[in-house]
Amino acid sequence: MTTQTAQKELLVNKLYRKLALVEMERKLIKVSCNLMEDEVYTVDDAAHELMEIISLIEMERQGIISDIG
Repeated sequence: MTTQTAQKELLVNKLYRKLALVEMERKLIKVSCNLMEDEVYTVDDAAHELMEIISLIEMERQGIISDIG
């Protein structure tokens, strides 16, 4: 792999991590606001959204572990 290709791959990985973190924050804010304001938003809806957030966190954790190892 060339140096330029490696640098591009590193940049893509860093950008993905930032995007993943922003996506997690967005989902947490959405769930929190919906639970506080909307009587139609159910616990099942919140549970589904929270499971998606947990999945994103797990993917990020695996990425960090693979970078370390």
